[in-house]
Amino acid sequence: MFLAGTVLLRGVPLSTRAAWLVAGLLQIGEVLLVHPTANINAFVYQQQSPWPALQPGVATVTAGVAALARAIGTFELDLPILFGVGVASFFFLRRDRRFLVALFLVQLGLVVLLATYQADQLRPRRFIMVDCYCLVAIAWMYREAPASPRRLLAGLLVLGNVWQGLGLVRFVPMPFALGASFTMPYTYSRDGVGSVTFPHVDWARDLRQEVDAGHRLLLLYNLDCYPENFTNPSGVLERLYLGLGHERFVDSVFVFGSRACRYCCLPIHPLADFQSFLDGVRADGPTPPATLAIYYPTMCNGPGAEHEVDALLAELGRRFRLRPTPSAGTVAVRIAIDGEQPTGRPR
Repeated sequence: MFLAGTVLLRGVPLSTRAAWLVAGLLQIGEVLLVHPTANINAFVYQQQSPWPALQPGVATVTAGVAALARAIGTFELDLPILFGVGVASFFFLRRDRRFLVALFLVQLGLVVLLATYQADQLRPRRFIMVDCYCLVAIAWMYREAPASPRRLLAGLLVLGNVWQGLGLVRFVPMPFALGASFTMPYTYSRDGVGSVTFPHVDWARDLRQEVDAGHRLLLLYNLDCYPENFTNPSGVLERLYLGLGHERFVDSVFVFGSRACRYCCLPIHPLADFQSFLDGVRADGPTPPATLAIYYPTMCNGPGAEHEVDALLAELGRRFRLRPTPSAGTVAVRIAIDGEQPTGRPR
C-alpha cells in the first residue's frame, strides 16, 4: 500500500512520498528477509514447498484465472455479488482510481498465483482481502457516483444479503460429518483446515467435569501436540481454561511444555518444573495421588511434542505405579497412581 501510494497518488509532498517509500521497503524486507513465513519460504524461495517451481507462461496464468472463475461461479468463495459490485464500482471512481485498482489487482493476483500452483488451495478465507477491497471500492463509489448507479448497486448488495441469509438458514440444520465438521458456512477447505474436531471438544468437556467432581488434572498434553497446531488448533486447553476460569484452572489443571503461548498465553508450566511438581504428589503433599487424574493423549505427533510428552510419562512411570482407568472418550488415556515405585522417589 505504501509503495502504491508513493507511485500512484497525486498531490503528495515529496517528503511524504520518501517516507512512504522507506516504509514500503522496510515492510518488504521484513516479510522476505527478517521474518519469512512458511508460505513465503514455499512460494518465494521454494523451500520445503509442496508445489513444484512455477513455470510462468500464458497457459499457466490462464489456468489460474479459470480456476478462480470456477470458484467464484460455483459460490465456493462466498457471494459473487460482492465481487461483481466491487468491480463495477471502479468504473464510477473519479479520484485515486489507479491507486485503488492497483491494490485490488495485487490481492486478486495473489489469489490467481495460488490457483496456478494448485486450484485446491483456493479457500474462502484466502479471498477475504479481495472482498475487502471490493467493499472499499463500493464505499468510494457511493460517495462519487450519480444517484442511479448508487441505487442499483446498493440494491444488488441488499439482494446479496438476502441470498446469504437464505444460505445460512440452509446451512444450520445440515448434519455434521462424523468426527469433525466446518461449523460456519464458506469455511470449507479440502485439507480440513478450519474444521472442529468433536472428540477434542468432548474431551475438554469431560476434563471440566473431572474438575467439577473435585479432581486435579495432570495433562501430558501441550501446545506442541499436533491437534493444537497453529493453523487448525482444537483448543482443548483454551476451552478448559475458559470453562473453569483462571483461578480454578491454575489450582486444578497442570500442563507442562516448552511453549505457553500461541494465539494467546496459558498457565503452562515449564518442563523444568515437572520434577518439583512430582515431589508434591504424595498423600501428605499438596497433590494427593488419590485426587489426581492423569491424561495421556492417544495422538500427539507434533514436531518435538511426542518427545516432551513421552519424557513426562517416562518420568511418571519411574516414580509411580501407573494404572489405566476407564476414559469417556478415545482422545486420551486416563491414568491413576497406585503408589510409588520402590526406588522411584529421590531421597
